[in-house]
Amino acid sequence: MCKGHKSPVNVENSAWDIHETAKLVEMCIRLQNQNSFMDDMKQLSETLLRYAKQRGASVDNDISRKVYGINKRTPYIDYLLSNGKKGQEGANDTEKKLVTLYQMQPQAFQKIIGEANRRMGLTTVAAVKQAAASEKSTATGSVIEEKCLQLLRDKFPKGIRLASSLDQNRFYNFYVDQYGNELPGDSLFFEQLLKRIGIEKNGRIVARCGKEQTRLLDEICKAVKDTLGSGVSCIFIESLFVRYKEQVESLLQIYQYKELESILKNKLGNDYVIVHQKKLGSAICLTCKTPNPDEDVKNCLREHGTSMTYSELKKSIWYMPFRRIKQALTITPSIICTKDESYMAVELFPVNKEDIGNIRKIIGQMLVESQTGRITDEDCWRMVAKELSYLANDLKAFSLKAFQNALSFFLKDEFEFSTHIISRKN
Repeated sequence: MCKGHKSPVNVENSAWDIHETAKLVEMCIRLQNQNSFMDDMKQLSETLLRYAKQRGASVDNDISRKVYGINKRTPYIDYLLSNGKKGQEGANDTEKKLVTLYQMQPQAFQKIIGEANRRMGLTTVAAVKQAAASEKSTATGSVIEEKCLQLLRDKFPKGIRLASSLDQNRFYNFYVDQYGNELPGDSLFFEQLLKRIGIEKNGRIVARCGKEQTRLLDEICKAVKDTLGSGVSCIFIESLFVRYKEQVESLLQIYQYKELESILKNKLGNDYVIVHQKKLGSAICLTCKTPNPDEDVKNCLREHGTSMTYSELKKSIWYMPFRRIKQALTITPSIICTKDESYMAVELFPVNKEDIGNIRKIIGQMLVESQTGRITDEDCWRMVAKELSYLANDLKAFSLKAFQNALSFFLKDEFEFSTHIISRKN
């Protein structure tokens, strides 16, 4: 590294974007075994200053993109690349993420470099040579993954414990014995590597079985994303496990839904979260959405357009345990029972605001004329069909039970509705 520069003072530097930082990391990767690379830093400085100016940043007093600023940051990246054997601590979050990406997902890192080259107009022969050299360096990442995967299968058939330093040391020793060199990276790198090549089960990482296992997990994740994308607020992991039970048990050797939960937590990504509530259980939802199973049941009934039976509800709302569906049907006021084991969203009942007002008057008059102050739901139904004849055909499509339950929702503030009996409230 070059020395002897003094730091200018009172200078404000515009923030680097991820593509600028990626080019810095790329340079450090390419020149890891060299003691000095002034020419490379000068070339990178010219590129970054030109790029920053194109983006509208003020570069007149910018030292961070000049040779001094670049030289100041290279030891931090060297520290990450050498697992603390060279350089010094001090890397920022973007540099840490990019170095980890290079080590764990070299192809993804190369995509960022490719986009950086495009944005910075690096289409020269030199840029192509740099990209080729960087690509050769990142190829080692996938080789390390393959070696570790084979080691995990051979030496840890029951999985490796994430929290066990003993297991970790055994793995490191096996790696040296098998391949003749040390496994690069720190403990965080090791944990991320294991999660990438294996499946987490009860605090252990078990080697992936192969394409069939990956295909199943991809299928489950797609079902989760498609279902939540359709507007559903949450998916119960218990129901997800039941839906794929046979395949999950045979391919993943998972026999409890809580084991599936730990795998999905790592597989789905940051847009999804697993929530735990006493009444709700474990459920997956979008990070921007609050789980609301009662509303999900109501929306299903509303979209169906007519009443639904238990079996129809179980089939349509596969992502919720049946006991939770039944609970929603019972406690949600705007869901009415139309007949035994059949339910409907009350808003689908064929009456409007004016009709409800007319029915209120009819019931009030019938109660005035009643000697007992009570009327039956059947007498009420007949009178409504007579007085509001335009509703008669629509009402015939519904049972007497549905009729009374709908009225009890619309007119609950004025009348009492008990089994087959209507009376004035209080």
